[in-house]
Amino acid sequence: MILSTILYLITQIVLGVGAKVLVMPFIVADYTRSLTEGLIIILGFYIGSFIIGVFSPGRRIIEPVLGAVAAIVAAFSVSNFTPQMGGWFRVDGVAMMGTAALLAGSIAAFGSYSGEKLMGNVEE
Repeated sequence: MILSTILYLITQIVLGVGAKVLVMPFIVADYTRSLTEGLIIILGFYIGSFIIGVFSPGRRIIEPVLGAVAAIVAAFSVSNFTPQMGGWFRVDGVAMMGTAALLAGSIAAFGSYSGEKLMGNVEE
């Protein structure tokens, strides 16, 4: 689970640097920039969990999901120390964190299932 969280962080950094060099110089609108950043996060969870599904021995579906949830909780915990964010210890902050964790876990489950399917560890 810890390795999954670290892999998500590395994947999102690599995708972010690639987007900064290859895509961001051509984006003018702030809205498009936000969409690109969101796509990087989604792709980071999918690609990271796909890599785990391909390279981890045996059938691993739940570990990438728990790693994605841990990554979301860690990201929201950082906002707790950022004054302009106001912390997430509010009802709406907890709801946002729960929704983000559910979505990240779902994306990670799909990515790890895809990697396991490619390797033949999952039957029809």
